[in-house]
Amino acid sequence: MISVKNLEYRRGERVILQNLDFAVKPGAGLVITGANGSGKTTVLKILAELVVPLHGEIEIPGDILYIGHKNAMKEELSVLENLEFWADLEGNEILVPASLAYFQLEDYADLPYKALSHGLQRRAALARLIFSPQKTWLLDEPFAHIDKETAQRLRNLIITRTEQGGIVILSSHQPVDLPFKELGLESRT
Repeated sequence: MISVKNLEYRRGERVILQNLDFAVKPGAGLVITGANGSGKTTVLKILAELVVPLHGEIEIPGDILYIGHKNAMKEELSVLENLEFWADLEGNEILVPASLAYFQLEDYADLPYKALSHGLQRRAALARLIFSPQKTWLLDEPFAHIDKETAQRLRNLIITRTEQGGIVILSSHQPVDLPFKELGLESRT
């Protein structure tokens, strides 16, 4: 289970998060919503232990996959080379062809990542979900830049993960059609 109590984060003197509490059980998900600058990405980075909060109690299982909005792909490598790198780290190289097929990237596999559109780059980054053994996924704006068909495939994948007992926490500034609780953050100016 993921549990967050009394989370506070400041950037300089600016309060980004204050008195934030939530819990997500295995088999469930959470959509963090809010305007740009409201702290959605910050919450995910805190959960992924990439950012340290000012204070708060956080309980989170150790096996986490975080896919941020910057995708974490090497621009000079091909889509295939990038996915092979990530799959090798997970010990799931055999699933790379399935990840290419699921996100309809076979025709782009040998192209340099930097040559792809933003939507194709996002699909390539999300293809990592296919071979992810982690039970907890933290996804920053996963539906940004992708078309409706890819969004439906991603939605199905996310629902399957939770049906298998996983936890998915994602951020979005747009409505998301998922059967998850929603946590709305307000922008603090």
